[in-house]
Amino acid sequence: MVTDDIIKVENLSFSFGQQKVLNNISLNVPKGSVYGFLGPNGSGKTTTIKLLLNLLQNHENNIFLFGKEIKANREDVLKKVGSLIEGPALYHHLSGFDNLKARAIILGINNERINDILSIVGLTDAAKKKAGKYSLGMKQRLGIGLALLSDPELLILDEPTNGLDPNGIIEIRNLIKKLSIEHQKTIFISSHLLAEIERIATHVGILYQGNLSFEGKIEDLQSLAKSTLCVDTDDNLKAATILNINYEVLKDDKRLRIPYESPEQAAAINKLLIQNDISVYNLFKEKKDLESLFLDITQTV
Repeated sequence: MVTDDIIKVENLSFSFGQQKVLNNISLNVPKGSVYGFLGPNGSGKTTTIKLLLNLLQNHENNIFLFGKEIKANREDVLKKVGSLIEGPALYHHLSGFDNLKARAIILGINNERINDILSIVGLTDAAKKKAGKYSLGMKQRLGIGLALLSDPELLILDEPTNGLDPNGIIEIRNLIKKLSIEHQKTIFISSHLLAEIERIATHVGILYQGNLSFEGKIEDLQSLAKSTLCVDTDDNLKAATILNINYEVLKDDKRLRIPYESPEQAAAINKLLIQNDISVYNLFKEKKDLESLFLDITQTV
C-alpha cells in the first residue's frame, strides 16, 4: 500500500467474546504528526494500541504501518516502532543507566546511545540512582527512554501522563514536543486528558464506546466550536428581555450568552443595551475548549 500515513487502519472491529470493543474504526496518522488518541477510560484506546503492535490477534488484514500490513510484515515493521503501554517495565533494583543498558545489550546498542537517551529524557543527573527511587514522572520518562533506544521512527505511548502530578505532566509534555520537533518522531499518544492533548497534538482522533467520533487536524476540531458572545450587565434579566427580540439568548448563573456572528454584531448589542440604560460590564467572545468539544461530540454518538 502506497501512503504518506505512518499508521493506516481501515474499518477495524474487535471483540472480546461477545463484548464488542471497537466498531469499524479507521485511522490515518500522517508522518511527523503528534496524533492524540482521545477517549474516556474503557473506550477501546489500549485495545487499539495492542492491535497496532500486533499484541492482540486481528483476523482482518486492515492495519498498516509504514505502508505494510502488520501481520505479514511484523518483524520488519515493528523494528521501526517504540512503545510504552500501561506503564514502564523497569528493574527497580537497577539504576536508570543499567535499566537502559540491559535493553541495549539485547539490541546491540553502545553506551554512547544510552547517554544520549538519558540526556533526551532529562535523566542524566539521575542516571546512577535506582529506578525504584524515581518519582512516577521519572519512571515514565525512563520508560520512554527505553522505547527510544533503537531510534524508532514511530513512538506509541499509552496514557503516559496518567497519575502524574502537574510537574510530571509538564515534563512529559515538553519531552513529547522535543521528540516531535527536534528528533522528527511521529508520535501516537492515547489520553483522556483532553486539555493536555490540545497543547501538543497536531492531529486528533476521538474514540467513544468503540466508535471513532472524530478524526482530523487539531485546528479542524477547534473550528467546530461555535463561539459565543458573553455579556455581563448590571441587570441581566432586563438585558435578556431586550436582546431576545432579535437574538437567541442563553443564560447561566453569571452572564448572558449569544451565538457569535461578527464584530459588528457585538457592537450592535453593546449599543442596544446602552440605549436602554443598561450598564455593560463585560462583553467578549468565548470559544469552547477541547474538553467541551469532546463532550459535545461524544454526546451525539
